[in-house]
Amino acid sequence: MKSVRRLDNLFVRLLLLQTLLILAVSVIFGVLFYSERNVSLARLTAERLAPRLLEAAGLTGGSALAEGPLARYAALPQGAVTIPPVGPRLATLREALIAQGVPVVSFAFSRPEPDSDRRTLWLKLQPGEALGALWVPLPGEIVISHVGVRLLANAGVCMALLVAASWWFTRRLTRPLEQLRLAIETQDPAQATAVEPPPIDERATPEVLAMDRAWRELLARTRQHESERALLLAGVSHDLRSPLARIRLAAEILPDGPATSPRREAIVRNVETACALIDTFVDYVRAGELPLDECCDLADITRTVVKRLGHGEQALTLSAPQALRSSPCNSQLFERAVCNLIDNAFQHGRGPVHVRLFDDGRSAIVEVSDHGEGIAPAFRPTAFQAFARGDQSRSQPGAGLGLAMVGRWVQRVGGRITFVDPETEATHGIQLHLPLSR
Repeated sequence: MKSVRRLDNLFVRLLLLQTLLILAVSVIFGVLFYSERNVSLARLTAERLAPRLLEAAGLTGGSALAEGPLARYAALPQGAVTIPPVGPRLATLREALIAQGVPVVSFAFSRPEPDSDRRTLWLKLQPGEALGALWVPLPGEIVISHVGVRLLANAGVCMALLVAASWWFTRRLTRPLEQLRLAIETQDPAQATAVEPPPIDERATPEVLAMDRAWRELLARTRQHESERALLLAGVSHDLRSPLARIRLAAEILPDGPATSPRREAIVRNVETACALIDTFVDYVRAGELPLDECCDLADITRTVVKRLGHGEQALTLSAPQALRSSPCNSQLFERAVCNLIDNAFQHGRGPVHVRLFDDGRSAIVEVSDHGEGIAPAFRPTAFQAFARGDQSRSQPGAGLGLAMVGRWVQRVGGRITFVDPETEATHGIQLHLPLSR
């Protein structure tokens, strides 16, 4: 199916359409050419044969013709078949002979002789009512047209040249569209520092050039909006840290007492929640800005993350090879991504949580699974978008940026994310397919 889809594109359709048009025009031209050629040959043949046929019918006196008289028979030989004058050459031959005064009534063909493949054309002449009809044999090649091998070869060469010219024209017409498609596919508007796409062919049609300009303008505006949004998130997050720190400090210096201790603990707890949300905003911004210039050992980083989280061996397990390297990568972003996936599993799933790293030969795969119900299929297409929340009631804390940060980073490194729904186990998980280090 994939090979069929590759052939189903604008280039193939245009090339096929032009080839069919060339073939149709060639067939129409060939039919008209042979029709006119047959008519012309029939008229020339009638002019050449008319004197001999008139002499054979006894309508002219003497036999002074250089080619000699034609044979005459009172009846058709056995096996001859009468045919109507329906072809262009046969009908024109009959009309031209009648115009020359030859009393042609009908035609017949006799089969070729055993030692020859030549047919004979028989003309039935009726000189008058008093005289009987007679049959005159003529070579069948007069009305049987053969297509020469040389003509077919020349036609084939011309067709090949026309198809080659059509291929060149179609390729030149569709190449800018293919360049524009590839440029659009390789660009991520969320990356404000992305490399500018290469220009398309300047010889493209004005419509394609206008599409390219409109797309580049839209890309520039989208990048500007994304940059302003990231700057706003980073700025607000930074500005909020100072007042939150002062609030926490003021709460901690409150005197101990039965009335103040619960309130102080509530203030500190809410400040910590606000700081965690701020960290989430900062992580999301960094996911689109930090450079991807490292070759990371995913297994070593994951072991460090699992140990630091301190959930215990019963609640959080890890299976990983001694080393699993991925490039391009960023150790900070990968560490944050693993933390977010584990936190999401504990917060929205059900333990124990299992982290597994392995190499399938094409990608380095990081899988985080739990024994919960998993992400609902209806929510999966938008699960990794910014501010997406599976819990629409927002009964759970969070800003909806944890998985968005993971999705943004995975997209930057050229990976992909899949969902795991095993049939034999009551576990559901998320897999990150990351590029291997070669």
